[in-house]
Amino acid sequence: MKTYSLKKRFLALLVLIASYGHFLPLSLASTIPLNKEDVITKIAFGSCNNQNKNQSMWKTIKKDQPNLFIFLGDNVYADTENMEKMTSRYNDLWTDSFFESFRQVTPLLATWDDHDYGENDAGMEYPQKEESKNIFLDYFDPTNEKRRYQEGGIYTSYLLGPKGKRIHIILLDSRYSRSQLNKHNFFKSLYRRQFKGMGPYRPSMDQESTILGKDQWNWLEKEFNKKADLRIIGTSIQALAEFTGWEAWANIPHERSRLLGLIKKFSKTPTFIISGDVHRGEMAQVKLDDYSSILEVTSSGLTHTTRKIPPNKHRLYKPILKPHFGVIEVDWGNKIIFSLKGKKGQVYRKHEIKI
Repeated sequence: MKTYSLKKRFLALLVLIASYGHFLPLSLASTIPLNKEDVITKIAFGSCNNQNKNQSMWKTIKKDQPNLFIFLGDNVYADTENMEKMTSRYNDLWTDSFFESFRQVTPLLATWDDHDYGENDAGMEYPQKEESKNIFLDYFDPTNEKRRYQEGGIYTSYLLGPKGKRIHIILLDSRYSRSQLNKHNFFKSLYRRQFKGMGPYRPSMDQESTILGKDQWNWLEKEFNKKADLRIIGTSIQALAEFTGWEAWANIPHERSRLLGLIKKFSKTPTFIISGDVHRGEMAQVKLDDYSSILEVTSSGLTHTTRKIPPNKHRLYKPILKPHFGVIEVDWGNKIIFSLKGKKGQVYRKHEIKI
């Protein structure tokens, strides 16, 4: 016990020193390399992981032996404008024994949401976003210089696997360039929240408002031209849910329409969305036209969930209100199975699609 405590203190000191130069010791960073030619058959994913809560879920996910894990945001709860405090909160997760054991054998891919970005529901107005970006990348992607110095956020992509079994993973940034959200007045917000389970926000009709920003949209349209056999889009906030008053793509409707239009245009490549943020697990599906539809699987959260269930007419099943993680199993040339699993590995929901 004493040895572990000393080790943890030493690691914390290294992280604090490293944070000033935006370079994290490789022993602390996500260092498991991805072999781009390996066939991917199992991806785990999740969000909303409070570093101050029990982290034993990582032991369960490790037993499932995914090829990689995708963080979809709120990977830690680090709400602050003090970068030393933010670094310390990342370090609390990084030095947890369950998570440390997991990250030593599993490659990590990640985007962020508001709480690891730095402030609840924050967008482009958050004053420390550049400093926060560097801390995020110090931990989750320390050697990716392109991602560190690109304009418009931490968006990135991965092409994995050989031709015929090539998977394209796109991770969006819904924080760095997002416009401020519009709110209902206090009394209307209170009524909607108490009686409809809805949040305080209202849709923006301003055509200049944005979620991704110009730089990221330009990048994303080029990404869709890449050849792949399967495409997974990771977004920290839900894309398919109709307006709920909480954070979602529906708060800026023309941005949601643009995303779905892009997916429809390239629908020859099977494409799916994974998301987090809402503190419940659910699956939703929207028809794009008479011939195609899009499935979204939300996994949220790893350590805690909510009791609030706002309306969502696209929801396929009753939401999961217990801690869980998501799994994508790819049987190439046959089917894809999406699952939401609990702390003991039990399957809460399963949805199968032929390919």
